[in-house]
Amino acid sequence: MSRPFRQFAILLASFLDTLLSFLYIQSTDPGYRNLNEQFSVAKTKYYEGLAWQNKALLAKENEALLCFAEAASAFTSCQAYAKQVYEAVVPPPRSPKDLGLGDYLGSWGKWAAK
Repeated sequence: MSRPFRQFAILLASFLDTLLSFLYIQSTDPGYRNLNEQFSVAKTKYYEGLAWQNKALLAKENEALLCFAEAASAFTSCQAYAKQVYEAVVPPPRSPKDLGLGDYLGSWGKWAAK
């Protein structure tokens, strides 16, 4: 593995670790309990990915490739769970105005939000 890629992977991991360490959904609303559980799964998958990534950085050849594949799988699962939590807290936009966009011109730009 090239040195710049290894440095980038370490930098990305430390950034995500810092970001996730500060995130916790704090609310007394019982509806948020499931979100906390979902977010805990996301954090678990993230740390699982870090473990595989660290193994990959120490491994050689085919073993390193296998470990990076496992890390990618764990990070992808983490992203999916975290995205579900994020969209439950911050719903996706339903119209161009929600994105701060102006009205579209022409008949092709009519927006149907139901």
